[in-house]
Amino acid sequence: MSSDPNQAYPQPPAYGAPGGQGYPPPAGGQPIGYPPGGVEYPPDAMPPPQPAPQPYPVGGQPYPAPPQGAYPQYYAGPMAPSTNGMAIASLACSIGSFIILPVVGAILGVIFGHIALGQIRRANPPEQGEGLAKAGLIVGYIHLGLFALAIIALVVFLIIIAAVAATSSPAFVQ
Repeated sequence: MSSDPNQAYPQPPAYGAPGGQGYPPPAGGQPIGYPPGGVEYPPDAMPPPQPAPQPYPVGGQPYPAPPQGAYPQYYAGPMAPSTNGMAIASLACSIGSFIILPVVGAILGVIFGHIALGQIRRANPPEQGEGLAKAGLIVGYIHLGLFALAIIALVVFLIIIAAVAATSSPAFVQ
């Protein structure tokens, strides 16, 4: 007998040989379909080796901050535009001026409407509410116009009453 201990056992056929299906490839060999000697990669296809991480320094940060641009910056996507709060306040005050605060609400509605339009035009990212602000301005100006007409009508009515009272008083009768 030889000194080789594997000689005592029968050797399976080589991988890929007839009847050798299911056996592992021989030591140092490659499975069928691979070129002999293994797969070779070009030197630039493999990433450069990275240095091993350093242990935590005593009393400091575990690692230095990553350099800018080390991680990809993800964009969250477009956000839904928000509605300007002054535009909502303008419309609420203008409508409320007919019910709760007759003149003060209309004045506040007009002021808030002009502020809201300016804010909406300058907003970055864009804001919604231009229609609400314009509606608040229109309703506020209509209410102020109606109030002015009511004051004018009251003054005219008082002048007419005073004129009628002056002409029909007994002191002027002769």
